[in-house]
Amino acid sequence: MYRDYFDRLFEYFSQSNNCLRMEMLEANDLEQLGYWLSKVLEEHKDIFMPFLTKYKYDQVSELFEKLNKARPRARKRNLARSTALS
Repeated sequence: MYRDYFDRLFEYFSQSNNCLRMEMLEANDLEQLGYWLSKVLEEHKDIFMPFLTKYKYDQVSELFEKLNKARPRARKRNLARSTALS
């Protein structure tokens, strides 16, 4: 049962990465996924990485990297917006 749930979650992450690749979305559109990806790939890496490797969920790590690269830019943009509104 749990395997099915995580399989669906990782498939969702993979499909989200495909949307980024096809430029249907931008990384900042998926900013909220960064929280869950960090839980999976940082805090519980020893549990989930073997699963991701075995079932070839390479796009999950790729998505995590893209979101981490986009995060500083998104913060700067948000900061610029908030100071412009002040």
